Amino acid sequence: MHRGISYYDSRFADHAFADIDRIKEAGCTYVVHTFSEQDMMFNKENVADIIAYTKEKGMEAHVDPWGVAGIFGGETFSYFVTRNHHCLQVKSDGSKAQLACINHPDLVDFMYRWIDEATGIGADIIFWDEPHFYLPGWFNVKEPMDVWGCRCDICQDLYRKMFDEPMPQKETDEVQKFKLHSLIEFLRKMFFYSARKGLKNTTCMLPFELMRDSGSWEKVASLPDLYGFGTDPYWTSVKKLRVKFDLDEYMRPFCKEVKRLADIYNLRSHIWIQNFSIPQGEEDIITQAIDIALSEGIEDICAWTYFGAKGMASLRSDRPQVVWDTLRKSYLKR
Repeated sequence: MHRGISYYDSRFADHAFADIDRIKEAGCTYVVHTFSEQDMMFNKENVADIIAYTKEKGMEAHVDPWGVAGIFGGETFSYFVTRNHHCLQVKSDGSKAQLACINHPDLVDFMYRWIDEATGIGADIIFWDEPHFYLPGWFNVKEPMDVWGCRCDICQDLYRKMFDEPMPQKETDEVQKFKLHSLIEFLRKMFFYSARKGLKNTTCMLPFELMRDSGSWEKVASLPDLYGFGTDPYWTSVKKLRVKFDLDEYMRPFCKEVKRLADIYNLRSHIWIQNFSIPQGEEDIITQAIDIALSEGIEDICAWTYFGAKGMASLRSDRPQVVWDTLRKSYLKR
């Protein structure tokens, strides 16, 4: 079992080194370091020093395109989006979304540059974190939930070539197939490029039941140059929405499908464990979630994020120290 944690808390190396020491003492074997556009522009050398220290402590360094171009998970902003309005996704209502279109050649070129920079700071593995098209309600933004993207000129042209008809206003089955095809081709390019740089690739797909059960995940898992596959079935928001919430019933199907695909395609399986926004008194769910994942044969357990997200007010757990102690004890007994 490999044990990981994500880290974005400090770019002051001396402070980060102390955190990395604590992470090592908690039994972690790898750290997922976020590498945002802000880091790429202003903190590259600092992140490189932190990654070098991570490796010095005997842990693998995974690097995450955190919030890059708005198309990956991450609580950060994108400079690429603000500077390249011609690359923005277009929603079905005609307005522009605040994330880049994965079919735009300029975005693809930018991602190649990001991979170059990630290679330069010492990444062992690139962690492709929740790649996605426009999703209504992302970050709890209030907006119509029946609006979708992307209908930019490039997407419409590619859709016409694929189906020999204009792209409809409604998100039909054909539109969903087109979006999946676009995502697959984007990831294929990214995996190929980073592999040629000597890096391994892992990816985390969003924990949507429809995507899990539709065969979408399998198309991603079957891609060449992929080393690890997983998902992040975080539970607190789901628990609030369901009158009768059962952690096992919620998490186990995700774990089963990740393990099934990993076995078929010879990938390392991973499940993310929620370590942010944990309410007081619910810290023990962390251990239960790890137990469920391990009982399904998941090889890598990783937690988002370090120290109960104490360093980010919007995600901070009620008792970050208790959250961290719970994760550490669970990791150390494995």
